[in-house]
Amino acid sequence: MRRSVRLLFSLALASGASACTVDNPAFEEPQLGSTCQTGESELRQTLRLASPRLLDVLMLVDAGPGSEAFRERLGEAMPAVVAHLNSIPGLDWQAGVVSMDIFDPQQQGRLQRGKTTAECRSSADRPYILRGNSASAANELACMVQLPTTGPSRQPVYAAQFALVRSLSPPPDDTEQRNRGLIRPDSQLLVLFLTTRDDCSGSDQLAPTCALDPSAADLAEQKELLATTIPRFRRMDRSAQAYAALLGPRQGDAPDEVACETGYGVYPATRLHNFLRGLTEPGHLRSSCSPDLADELIALMEASALRDNDSICPAESMPRGPLDVVALTDDNVATRIAPEAGYLFLGPTAQCPTGELALSRQVLAEAGGRNVQVTFCSPR
Repeated sequence: MRRSVRLLFSLALASGASACTVDNPAFEEPQLGSTCQTGESELRQTLRLASPRLLDVLMLVDAGPGSEAFRERLGEAMPAVVAHLNSIPGLDWQAGVVSMDIFDPQQQGRLQRGKTTAECRSSADRPYILRGNSASAANELACMVQLPTTGPSRQPVYAAQFALVRSLSPPPDDTEQRNRGLIRPDSQLLVLFLTTRDDCSGSDQLAPTCALDPSAADLAEQKELLATTIPRFRRMDRSAQAYAALLGPRQGDAPDEVACETGYGVYPATRLHNFLRGLTEPGHLRSSCSPDLADELIALMEASALRDNDSICPAESMPRGPLDVVALTDDNVATRIAPEAGYLFLGPTAQCPTGELALSRQVLAEAGGRNVQVTFCSPR
């Protein structure tokens, strides 16, 4: 199974390599008027940010045995989530759902249509990609997240890798191409992990012992894929991708036990929590044991994808903040962004050790540019 994961990724990158010939980010030679100190070089990096008006949501749902009640609760939460998204002026959003099962060849990161019941129309009539402006969006998304129960494989990290590759560059054997169109150019991408149990990615064992399998993958390649390779393939800054999760607790040596009655905090001992902690901020991880999943999901979206600023991370060290920040339109019309009102230098952070820069989305929108050019001094 691990070999097939690597093969899928390598095939997808090979098929899309011809479309990715320009390095991103790009650097230019030092400019006149530099204020850099001895031992530093002036660098200029251009980054493309996501449009705050375009939101693409990929939901990874635990569809394994024993998660039926959780999926029902997710379904009940969807009308409130859809109503919140549709209340945001000018927001164009869409969503797709996949299961965490990668053993079933009909799953493996392919978008799913969900269940068919008296409340849900025939799944064959339901699109794989839900457009948020449709009149039936609330009901449709509620049906989509209530996936039929699959096998006991629960590998959300690998499932996310499969789903993203199928969306961006489907491999040659993906003739159906259900995922194509889920990730649009310049969109803000939000990947949501929705589960009550731990990750088993890389283990050949099935639940309940898989999360404790010492031979399970360390997921370093998958973290690199989500944090770096996907943004580069999209030719976007890493801030154009957001990762968030509803996670359950792990109790002792039984990761499949979900003892929500003991409290509903997120337990840091889980593999999935540890994996996501390196990709996102702590506030983007919330509890699937919460009594109100709608509130939790809305809070996750507001904190991760619907935020007021874009946090960008330069490829080289920026220890003292930028010399200059400029917004550029696609026609190269430049607008200088003032500090404090337009951006805030946060310094090295856990998510950005080179020096994080928070840019106001409102100021960028007024400037009309999705490209941001940052000039800064970096140690040689």
